[in-house]
Amino acid sequence: MQTDRGNRGIAICDAKQETLAELEKLIKQICKNTRQDVLMYKFHSGETLLETIEKVSIVFLGLKLGEADGIEVGRIIKQRNPECRIILVTGNESRYKDAFRIQAFRFITKPFEREEVEEALEAALNTFLGTESIGLYRARTLYEVRQKDIKYVKAFNGYTEFAVQESIFRKDISMDALKEQLDMRTFYRINRQYLVNMRWIQKYKNGTLLLANQEFQVSRRKRSDFEKVYMDYELNYRKNIF
Repeated sequence: MQTDRGNRGIAICDAKQETLAELEKLIKQICKNTRQDVLMYKFHSGETLLETIEKVSIVFLGLKLGEADGIEVGRIIKQRNPECRIILVTGNESRYKDAFRIQAFRFITKPFEREEVEEALEAALNTFLGTESIGLYRARTLYEVRQKDIKYVKAFNGYTEFAVQESIFRKDISMDALKEQLDMRTFYRINRQYLVNMRWIQKYKNGTLLLANQEFQVSRRKRSDFEKVYMDYELNYRKNIF
């Protein structure tokens, strides 16, 4: 389980101390086993969670939070931090319909099962694929561009060009060095000149891919590996991308 560079803030919010302790232990074990660094926060009330919600990417949110209701807290979370993924913690299946109002990403039920918690956490982390920005230039002006908005990269002698929406950006960096700055779960270098964002691939067949209504050729020596990587992307990432 990998995420974008930098630690993700993961919060647990529940009125019961035993729930906080059990979930914290499970999440730390999962992250340790997958060598994933995260910042953990624990809250006994929705009010204290909301004070810190801008720092949180994923929240395991209980429905019973003392005087507050978890659904109402979730509604405020989505107002203040729309990118936050809410994983509801409940033993009451009758509240599932309420969760649609706050766009809950997943449910986990009590008593907790490690596999269920791990699946929910990994799926939530995978939704942040390509959300990190990279500094690119256009007309000598520096812009911060989200990686997921880059359709493909073209290499030249000593610099690279980036197709972003309908614009072309530039960066003075080699393709090899660039791979250290990009999330390579979503990018693949299909030949010496091009690196493509699999998010934007419209069709692939027999070494030819259609991307942004243009055809690109995958080199023969990379074709087999590309097909494996692309299949992994389709199975494990595309379904969770927002």
